[in-house]
Amino acid sequence: MPFVLPVLKYKKQYDRHFHDGPITALSFNTHGSIFAAGSLDGTVSVWAVDTANALHRINVRAPIHSLVWSTGSEGFVFGCENGALVSVRLEEVCPFCY
Repeated sequence: MPFVLPVLKYKKQYDRHFHDGPITALSFNTHGSIFAAGSLDGTVSVWAVDTANALHRINVRAPIHSLVWSTGSEGFVFGCENGALVSVRLEEVCPFCY
């Protein structure tokens, strides 16, 4: 009996063109309610999962190569092509994100 791959079914949630370049990093907060996405265009965007609304945009002018949500906090760290590591606390840049 041949192996049959299952068919992936999905519901399209997000169709926003918020970045001018490809997304290279994405991470969800610990609650799964917010995610941040980094792009080669040098921006990081913060999104609400339930509404698909963009909450904040950070322009760093260097391509983003990594992004991780900090465990146990409401912030994240991202790494840029120029070698910079940036730590973001959402209550400082996006107080209405909660």
